[in-house]
Amino acid sequence: MVDRYYFVRFRWWTRLDMERTEEELSGPFEIRRLFVPRSEKELVLCTDDREELSVRADTLSVRLAPMRAVLFQREAASFTSADLRLREWVLERYRWNRSTPLSLGLQEEPVFEVADGARVTGACWDASI
Repeated sequence: MVDRYYFVRFRWWTRLDMERTEEELSGPFEIRRLFVPRSEKELVLCTDDREELSVRADTLSVRLAPMRAVLFQREAASFTSADLRLREWVLERYRWNRSTPLSLGLQEEPVFEVADGARVTGACWDASI
């Protein structure tokens, strides 16, 4: 058995439309809008990035923000077909595994298992590199 899945992906130039995303994913997945409290006294550079959605398939959950997606499992488990569909949807829209084009850090997708027992290693490298 592999460890719990945890992977962060980014968008660089365009923000994801959260309302459209909520409509698109609400059929096949459990979705919940997350509200982050705001204060008039705070100093925040990107207040629009506080809008988030929590999306859940069977064992895979995703926290979606306009520029970042965090894919994770609460407990290690094999991915189901619904988990794989959600993972694919996220990786198509959040193409980068670095927060900026000039970032030095590179995160590789962790190894995960699918429900039929086959082991898959992620090969999600940045398309531009």
